[in-house]
Amino acid sequence: MRLPGAFTRMTSIATVSTVRNQDGARRARTVDETAAAIRGNANRSGFTNPYAIHTTGFGLIQSASSAVDHETRSPIQNVAIFIVYSTSDASTGRAGFRTLRANARMMKTYYRNVKGEALGEMTEFRPGSWIRAEEPSADSIKQLAETFGLDEGHLRDALDPLEVPRYEVEPGAVYLYTRIPVRDGEAFTTVPWLLVYHDEAVITIASRALPPVDHWAAKTTTAITTQKAKLLLQLLNIVNQTYAQHLNAIARAIRALGPKLLERDVQNRDVLRLVGHEGVLQDFLTSLQHSQVMLNQLLHGRHIQFHEEDKDLIEDLVLNTGQMVELCRSSLKTIVSLREASSTILTNNLNRVIRLLTSLTVILMIPNLITGLYGMNVTLPLAESPAAFTGILALITALTALFFWIFQKNRWL
Repeated sequence: MRLPGAFTRMTSIATVSTVRNQDGARRARTVDETAAAIRGNANRSGFTNPYAIHTTGFGLIQSASSAVDHETRSPIQNVAIFIVYSTSDASTGRAGFRTLRANARMMKTYYRNVKGEALGEMTEFRPGSWIRAEEPSADSIKQLAETFGLDEGHLRDALDPLEVPRYEVEPGAVYLYTRIPVRDGEAFTTVPWLLVYHDEAVITIASRALPPVDHWAAKTTTAITTQKAKLLLQLLNIVNQTYAQHLNAIARAIRALGPKLLERDVQNRDVLRLVGHEGVLQDFLTSLQHSQVMLNQLLHGRHIQFHEEDKDLIEDLVLNTGQMVELCRSSLKTIVSLREASSTILTNNLNRVIRLLTSLTVILMIPNLITGLYGMNVTLPLAESPAAFTGILALITALTALFFWIFQKNRWL
């Protein structure tokens, strides 16, 4: 990292952003109290010329990281994290130290070299680190751009929910935009994820937390951050694995609807689920197609130097992406076929019901017609006959049976 001015090292200092009054009530620290706490922590950390610049415009940052109140042993959620630049030149005065506030949940730094046993989260930046930013604030984006000489506009594009995978090259950095699937409740969606290949670090930025990346960072035994090109490909491989996992889950759900369709047991919720899967697959397909183009540019470009085994990994990524594109298309065709078959069955059932009701209406019209005629207050045949009721009932039964037989013979029922 290029440290501004005469800065010689950098670390993070944490302090609780609340204190207790004399009556025991907890209140927010003032700027001066926070500055004093930071200077004290910096001194204890071995810093020289500790000085912290505070402006009331920033305020204190709420952190999801928990601290413990040593008096009550209760958790405290208000923790301010300060990244402190150090300089050995006391003449730099107020510019000698700068506190950069970051949320512990938003910004993490990982480091591992070839001699390291595992990927570890660091409090100090080292060349060859992986800087991971999730849900970054505007100040964090600006600070990353200033510290590493990056284009702030490119970094902000990573927070655009409509950003598509693409490949951008600027002096000193390569920007790889991709989209990674995440579960949003019961549904799946994709969010932009920016991977920046910088001369001194790999930087990733996302607009929200990424559980697949959390899981990989906690379990991986092969990640070496100093091998930046290989790390970049491993991160891209996480994207492909996540797509494959979700695509297989959707494919299983689609196949489970097939037997229901044959058994005519498709409910409205099943149709709505198919429509939801279709929307997700369309999103996946668009993202994967753009990612395939981006990976091909990465493979044939000369902006990042890859070893031969790394090139093999890129080719595998391109191949896997192409296979997932075909899987998306196949699943979409299956959904269309199921939906059309379901629509045809529903239409046929509706036609049968309408035909049955129409036939019954015609058949029942005969007794209604006869009884209606004999309900008139006029002289009618058999009006004086004691067997009139029996004769009319027999006539109605005979005509109804005749019409029923005709409809049955013509399969109108």
